[in-house]
Amino acid sequence: MYSKQALSRFLDNLKHPLIGMHPGAMNTHETQKDAGGKKDAQNAVLDTINFEHSESSKLSQMLSGLMASSDVKNMVEKEFEELVLWITNIELRVKDIVKNSAQYTEESFENLTFASIVSALLQMLDKKELSKQLHLIGLQIIRKLIEVENRDFVTPSADWDTDDYIEYKGKIVAKQDAMVEIGTVQFLCKHIAEVDDDQLLEQCLLIGISLLLGGNNKAQQAFLNYFQEQDEYNRVLNKLKSILLKEFDQAKTYQQEKNAKLTMMAKAHERMQQLKQRKKDKEAAA
Repeated sequence: MYSKQALSRFLDNLKHPLIGMHPGAMNTHETQKDAGGKKDAQNAVLDTINFEHSESSKLSQMLSGLMASSDVKNMVEKEFEELVLWITNIELRVKDIVKNSAQYTEESFENLTFASIVSALLQMLDKKELSKQLHLIGLQIIRKLIEVENRDFVTPSADWDTDDYIEYKGKIVAKQDAMVEIGTVQFLCKHIAEVDDDQLLEQCLLIGISLLLGGNNKAQQAFLNYFQEQDEYNRVLNKLKSILLKEFDQAKTYQQEKNAKLTMMAKAHERMQQLKQRKKDKEAAA
């Protein structure tokens, strides 16, 4: 893409080299010829820019359409889940590597376990030194570690009905319990209290939903223990309260705007009906 400033500088560089000289010192025919060449060059540049801009716009529209496609979104989620499955099944992966390679033994990977990987990820996220994009991805991985047990859906567990995951409930509960034992609830509560970015908070809430999905007893007890023992000033609950109030205000504003539009449309429709009736009355009177 070309900026207007860059285009202006480029066109300025196309000026005739004799500009600034006394008119009498220049050959009129040559000057007109060069001026015509300058104009042609400018038009050629503009045509090139317009063409490239048009092609770039078409490509952007195509990419936007692809990213909005549900099939593409599902494919991206499936590929993301492949990474999550590597973490989930890391012990089995290690056994396969050791079995098929004489170079490694199980001792080579003795510190590489599901719990150690998740703990390291939680510690890294807790430091809040990653870029926002990487931070979001890290939180999504934590959530997906539970949700990946449902092989039928790639959407967040917040969108599931009971029938959507009941077939996999046993595996989901086992994963929830494992995540609680690693310390995910403590990490999550601390994160909610300390983070102010809306997107990060959204991912934190989705993690909380995945941990509590189906009414997991161990997760509920862990949250209760944190509120009673580690959150003396109710920072987490106050943050959740502020989030809810903000969402309620936004919903209220949206509904008010929607009602105002509906009222306006109703008035416009009523006015049109009145005009039509007047026209019919006039035609009947004539």
